[in-house]
Amino acid sequence: MRTDAANTAGKSTTGKTIVFGQVEIARAGVKAAVVKRNVSRGQVAVERLAKTLNEPGVAIKQQKDVPMFYVDRDDPDVIVRVLNGKQTRGRLVNGRFKAS
Repeated sequence: MRTDAANTAGKSTTGKTIVFGQVEIARAGVKAAVVKRNVSRGQVAVERLAKTLNEPGVAIKQQKDVPMFYVDRDDPDVIVRVLNGKQTRGRLVNGRFKAS
């Protein structure tokens, strides 16, 4: 990858051309104030993301008449189906849940 114009902080750039083999991509210049604002916004977003990623697990909102499945912790061959508050243990047979 080769860049033909440098982006210098504090100044407006006239543009930049990036070459990938036979492909050349040109873009308009960006003002330093815009870059600074976007970097600041990105840092705030990364802080929010870091807080979220530190919390283990996934929250899934259960809906009426929609079954949820999980593997039994004590027996990984057993699947537990939760449907409208009722838990049923079973197995998957040919891709379908069969209660045991």
